[in-house]
Amino acid sequence: YLLRSEEVGGQWDRGLPGSRRWLAMLYCASVLGPAIESAGHVLRDGHREWWLHAPASLVAVMATVLGVVRSRAAGSRVDRRRLSRRLKPRGK
Repeated sequence: YLLRSEEVGGQWDRGLPGSRRWLAMLYCASVLGPAIESAGHVLRDGHREWWLHAPASLVAVMATVLGVVRSRAAGSRVDRRRLSRRLKPRGK
């Protein structure tokens, strides 16, 4: 996500309709699409680091889904803040 943002000079998905974001997530979760993209970059540029693209895409989707599910389960923003370990006052 961050590398793609650097390529296009900002958030690559800014202004996209929600359906396009879901399609991007399905693409990343497919593993096949990112693997083919990785192979193309490796063959073109010779940078073997691109092989990490497919598993990283899947992990990013899993983390996003987990975050959304966890957020929905926690309820309102006030409830999420109360449950958050990072946002609790120090010493409590």
